[in-house]
Amino acid sequence: MITLAVNSCAESSKKALQLIYDQSMQKGLKLLHIKPQDTSVYFNNKRIPLRNYINTLQDKEAPDLLVVELTKEGIEKAIYEKIKFNVALFFDKPLTKHILSKNGIYTRLFKLIQATYYIIPETYHHKNQKYITYGWSEAANISASSAELQVDGSLSLQCCVNPSEVIPEGTLDVLREFTVEVPFNNVEAALAGIATMMIYGIEIN
Repeated sequence: MITLAVNSCAESSKKALQLIYDQSMQKGLKLLHIKPQDTSVYFNNKRIPLRNYINTLQDKEAPDLLVVELTKEGIEKAIYEKIKFNVALFFDKPLTKHILSKNGIYTRLFKLIQATYYIIPETYHHKNQKYITYGWSEAANISASSAELQVDGSLSLQCCVNPSEVIPEGTLDVLREFTVEVPFNNVEAALAGIATMMIYGIEIN
């Protein structure tokens, strides 16, 4: 089971999740989406700690992908404490004002949300084996070289995957270009969704 934490405060996050859901379902993957409001959740008519709930899902009935939607209230209550996600997906809009450091880097956010890999905008300027970056810049691990809006409102996106020091389950270690059509006009969301799927080897149609 892959655990994915997603910043839910940006419109881009909804579009990125739409892409992830659509592609995952086409591949026959089982998904579960939760938006916890407290440090504990109901499971089999009992309240158990959120961390225990996630651990409980690690059995033969577990979904292939568990999406945990992060909220401002959850961050402030520290309900994600002691949970290690496989992937954390962040966007430019901060979850809370106090997340921003003086130089504009969301350093504290990475301490509050623990993950094996972080998928972040290239504008965060974090260069580390943990960080997979996306954006228009050629320096990003996944970038857009062109984007064309179609008559039906979809977006035809030319993407470039730059070699990364990170070699996870997916294929981000090979330089290549490809075209993807997404059913919305949001380049940031498309790149973030593509990065999330590629890092764990979900092929994109």
